[in-house]
Amino acid sequence: MKRSELEIKEGQPPPAWLQTLEAQSEQEMAAVQQRLAAGSLKQRVAAAALRGDADAAALMAMGTDDAGVYRMALRACRKDAGARRAHAGVRAMPPASAASGFVLPEMPALGPVPHACAALSLERLEQLAPDDAWPWLARLNDSISRRDEAGISQALYQIAQRNRLSANRRR
Repeated sequence: MKRSELEIKEGQPPPAWLQTLEAQSEQEMAAVQQRLAAGSLKQRVAAAALRGDADAAALMAMGTDDAGVYRMALRACRKDAGARRAHAGVRAMPPASAASGFVLPEMPALGPVPHACAALSLERLEQLAPDDAWPWLARLNDSISRRDEAGISQALYQIAQRNRLSANRRR
């Protein structure tokens, strides 16, 4: 394959090899989601999170005592909320002058607001896994976004008090 065949030219349709890779990727992701959707509660929540359905993930995780499942659903809800904030921020930007040549990238359409996410909380996750630092890392991120110095200090103190961080742990 020549290097020039790998380059994607602006304004041109994607090359056939890239279209093939994207189609294969979509097929494999659908297969993974289908297998997960037929599995355990943790797997079903993972399938919902992978397809971007925070509402379904939250609904499934509401009554669980499994901290891993609850955390996964809460992360899906926080990701959805972040995407909604980003979407609103881009929509609030004034239009660029045509002379500037600047074109805003298209934002993916957002689905309905996941109302079940309101039932999930960092406090409940702390009850399920009191020695886990992840809820405090989430609070640290929120405090940094708000430029809340007291919140940052409190979150850092609480993170230091925890025994483990399970954000990337497979259970």
